[in-house]
Amino acid sequence: MRIRARGMCLATATSRLLNIFVAMSFLWLLDVAGTGTTFLIFAGACLMALVFSWFKVPEKKGRSLAQIEANLLAGRPVRRLGDDWIADALPIY
Repeated sequence: MRIRARGMCLATATSRLLNIFVAMSFLWLLDVAGTGTTFLIFAGACLMALVFSWFKVPEKKGRSLAQIEANLLAGRPVRRLGDDWIADALPIY
């Protein structure tokens, strides 16, 4: 479960840093670029995040954290963490 703690720490830190960035830049960008352009910029950023998530974040449906950790420790590529490999040899908790 070491990976869970590290993952939660990374996710929380990333979320807070990006929230600070949005809060600091939104009003400035609204003044400089206007309402429509500002929302197009943020919509574009959301679209890029969606595309990144679709192609780069592995599917982990039906896998426990212990199985995913075993795959990582065995050297499995990150994109293939949810595949049937080491995960089938471990019990589901």
